[in-house]
Formats: sequence, C-alpha cells, structure tokens
Amino acid sequence: MAGKTMNQVLGENLRALMTERGLSANALGPKAGLSPNTVGNYLKAADRDPETMPTTGKERSAKLAEVEMLAAALGVSPLALLTDRAELERQAAAISALVMKAMGAEGPAVVPPLAPESPPSPPQETRPRRRPRGS
Repeated sequence: MAGKTMNQVLGENLRALMTERGLSANALGPKAGLSPNTVGNYLKAADRDPETMPTTGKERSAKLAEVEMLAAALGVSPLALLTDRAELERQAAAISALVMKAMGAEGPAVVPPLAPESPPSPPQETRPRRRPRGS
C-alpha cells in the first residue's frame, strides 16, 4: 500500500484511543455530540484498503468540526487523531539509529578542555587590620 488516507489514520487513532479508554461507538458518539453511526463510519475507514476496496462514492472525508468534537470527547488534540502514529514511530527509530551511529558504539567522544585546569590557589589568610598607633 502506497500510503494511508487521512480517514484511515483517523480511524486507526480513534480505535486505539477508544480501546485505551474502554469506549464503544455507542458511548463515544453522544459524548462527542455525534451519532454512533458517524463514529462507526470513521472506524470502518481504518479497515479500508484503497487498492483492494475501491471507493463506492458513499465515503466522505472527515469534517474538521467532527474531528475536533471527537478529540475533545477523548481528551486529546485534533492532531493526535490525524497523525499517523506508526509512521512517526518509524521516523523516530530511523533518527535514533542515525544518532547512535554518529555517536559510535562507545557513545559520544569526550572533548578535552581547551586549556588545562590550574590547581585552585590556596585560601589566603585574612588578618584584621590594626589601627595605626597614635591616632
């Protein structure tokens, strides 16, 4: 599959968050101000593979207002519903591998200080000043 549609990403994230919170479409729909059927349609989109299941013309794109309502009901940002988590994890793993490779097997190289540190000077004794005689 070349890439996921936004509706697939939304459906996958919606399903994951609903599972984490123990919510069904029947429970989330009214909580978000939507019908359970609307929530169910978003969940079905997660299972649709555009390459093997051609669109029937009945599918619709997610409405931003509905995404915001779902996000509010789930206690997340709309971006959390629209971000492909699996792709983010792949990118994070690739970045981590690059960083580890750059650091080498033993970790980061230790950079020596520019100038050698001089030993601290011993504390000087301070004596109270005496007043000159005859004043």
